Amino acid sequence: MCYLMDSYALVLVPSSTEMEPPIIIVPASLGETSLCLWLLMKGMYTPK
Repeated sequence: MCYLMDSYALVLVPSSTEMEPPIIIVPASLGETSLCLWLLMKGMYTPK
């Protein structure tokens, strides 16, 4: 959800990138990192 808000804010108001509050950046970063790690682990432990 935070990632969508961040993306829409970047499209609608491009000058707001220096004003982004950490309340949007931190959860988006955590979600993106955890998704990346989860996909890596799922790919490593697939049955062969």
